[in-house]
Amino acid sequence: MITLAIDTSTAYASVSLFIDQKVFTQTSYLPRQHNQYLLPMIDEILTKAGVKKHKVELLAYGVGPGSFVGVRLAASIMHAMSLPLSVPVIGFSSMKASAINHFYKTGQRRIAIVLDARMGDVYLGLYEISASEDIRTIAEYSDTPSQLVAALHAFAPAVLIGDQVEDFILPDETEYCPDTQYLFPLIKQEYQAHDQSMDRDALPVYLQGTKHWRKL
Repeated sequence: MITLAIDTSTAYASVSLFIDQKVFTQTSYLPRQHNQYLLPMIDEILTKAGVKKHKVELLAYGVGPGSFVGVRLAASIMHAMSLPLSVPVIGFSSMKASAINHFYKTGQRRIAIVLDARMGDVYLGLYEISASEDIRTIAEYSDTPSQLVAALHAFAPAVLIGDQVEDFILPDETEYCPDTQYLFPLIKQEYQAHDQSMDRDALPVYLQGTKHWRKL
């Protein structure tokens, strides 16, 4: 299945095209320039792969949490592409994408991600990768920094990635990048979990409260 995946939830823009066992990918640091470079990046990847746009069978994008403008841009482009192609669109957690990226680059299997949500809240993602390289989401929610400290200590991650939040949370690494190049297994899993019938009106989803993802 020819699958196009993008993420623009951070200062990075990441585009990957999956064809059978091959991946064509590009990730660039483009703060506040996604709207200028994202479409050319997509065209460049398709050209490099020798694939016409109408051959794409599945679209996927990072739903955040992250930049409101960036996530909306990714959603808008995927939605606009899905209509003439008549193909499904799925969303994936940008934090989970970053955890997968970190695992493949370092081999660390217990990964925590913390992002400053502003206004006193913090986004938390806890992930565990098995020996068979399946990723399990232990937790994904938002709360106050003081409330998240206990969850972090209980999880005991091998690495903490993300933002420093006051004096409560001090990350081991601040390089948070939802690189899409390793995401095909996750995208395929999400696609199959929804009976291969996705809503083509896919919208950005943001962490809200401590319970669930919420569409805006």
